[in-house]
Amino acid sequence: MLTKTASAFLFALALLAQQGDWLSLCSRCASPTVYAKTGVGTENAVAEARFTDAGFREDCTSQGFKGAALTKCIADLKKEDGGRIYRASANCVAGTLKPTDGKSYTFAGVWDASDIGEGRTKWRDTATGQITPRDNASGGLALSQQWEVLCPGPLRIRTASNAARPPAQRPAGAAASAAAAPTPNVCNGAPQCAEVNPFSATITDFRTSTSGGYRLVTATVRFQNKLSRPVILGYVSGGGLAIDDRGNRFGMNENNGLQGLGFIRQNQVDPKFIIGPGQTSNARLEYNWYPRGGEIFGQVYDLEFSVREILPVSPTQFRIGGEHPLRFRGLGDRLTSSAPPPAQMPAGAASSSPAPLSAADLANSQNAAAPAATPAPVPEPAADPCAGAPRCYAAGPFTAQIQGMTQAMQNGYQVLRYNVRFRNLTPQLLVLAYKNITAVSIDNHGQRLNQSRQPVTGMGYWGGGHANADFQVAPGQHRDAVFEVWRYIARTQVGTAFTFDFTVHQLELLPANQVRAIREYTVNFTDLTPSNPIGGITSSTPTGANPQGQSVNEAVRSLKDIFKKKR
Repeated sequence: MLTKTASAFLFALALLAQQGDWLSLCSRCASPTVYAKTGVGTENAVAEARFTDAGFREDCTSQGFKGAALTKCIADLKKEDGGRIYRASANCVAGTLKPTDGKSYTFAGVWDASDIGEGRTKWRDTATGQITPRDNASGGLALSQQWEVLCPGPLRIRTASNAARPPAQRPAGAAASAAAAPTPNVCNGAPQCAEVNPFSATITDFRTSTSGGYRLVTATVRFQNKLSRPVILGYVSGGGLAIDDRGNRFGMNENNGLQGLGFIRQNQVDPKFIIGPGQTSNARLEYNWYPRGGEIFGQVYDLEFSVREILPVSPTQFRIGGEHPLRFRGLGDRLTSSAPPPAQMPAGAASSSPAPLSAADLANSQNAAAPAATPAPVPEPAADPCAGAPRCYAAGPFTAQIQGMTQAMQNGYQVLRYNVRFRNLTPQLLVLAYKNITAVSIDNHGQRLNQSRQPVTGMGYWGGGHANADFQVAPGQHRDAVFEVWRYIARTQVGTAFTFDFTVHQLELLPANQVRAIREYTVNFTDLTPSNPIGGITSSTPTGANPQGQSVNEAVRSLKDIFKKKR
């Protein structure tokens, strides 16, 4: 049973963890937000942080100040802080730490389960030779937190005591990946690829756009499982942001800014993002910023977010495993990765394709895996089921391929319609449903087309209390659905190349006409170019696939009429 003080400390950590990267000064102090990091995980890791207006406000609000007293408290804190920069550095290999207090510490093992902080790093003051206790007054766990920002993931400290420590003495609360054997590098210097022991993450597409006064950045991230067992991942709520080279900070709207991955919020988890051994799966992350006027927009972006492993205890119970902060630097608009397309199961291997992974499957495979002394080989990915076909996206149990794309003008709106064919790669019945409010296209001018009033035909919806399981595809068969996005063009330019993203739920049919969602897949297409500038039917679109389309001449006349009315 945790003491009241210990519970308060853990609650404070949970609140701070939602703010993104920060440097803990003490258990009851406000914490400065990290704005710059270099050499993370190396022999020369450095993080710099400073307090933000939001941090000052949160600190004063937590103390009960309101109204004029709150304003005075914020002003006093700003004056006291004086814009100070808090700097921490570490040698992640030698196990040395120089935190914000300016002292020097050396790694002294990990804390046991007798009090708070089980499995977290323990630190010895180099000057006094004394271990810093983990109680609130001493601040030992604040040192642990700063180390975790600088040296995330499994311990890589090369010390005699660390090398000699038997597996049974490793942190009891650490994730399975920390105790498992190290895995080989799969990024191999690829641009915008980051990796930790269980998985790698690659930015495959990065776009900027505008919507309703907001500026948005959208990233598609491909995760590859490097282990010989399935891995479940979750996005740490509040733990992500994008910053441009002008210092503008983009945050996530967690109502619709995350697709594919599930959230981890305090002690609540969504275990839907399951990746099989050697397999890949995509997630879409979107961050926004509302300029107040006069700001200069940046052109290069840094993206940071954290994911944690979700480890099943039983088919319905889970515990949270290790946290992995991921950082990508120097992202530019229209960045595309040189990595090969996602490799899932071969198109011809439907008879041997596994059923969707359950929590019990993962638990069994996890229990069967024993740590090895040598690096475990990364499972070989299966052949690309798209087999190089154009406009084809592989998403585990199915492929999605654009059969046709139309572009038309309708009552002042630019309308794009995508005919998408879904092919079942599994030996079981595949049931899919469109996740409402996820379809979006971004053109080459950064303009967004969102779902129309009738966003999809031929497929049912999932969301808002509605679940339609009518879109069922037999093993080895295919079925089509048509998605529609639009925007009011006003005086803006008309794009000529587009991305297209949407999300579908994989459903499971239950007795008594019940259904449940067992997995979420975000589908991403890039560089889609209609053969006509605007309106009409593309050369790759079957005749009759555009009941709302106009001819090219009609579309041009509509555009001229709109511009005349605006003059």
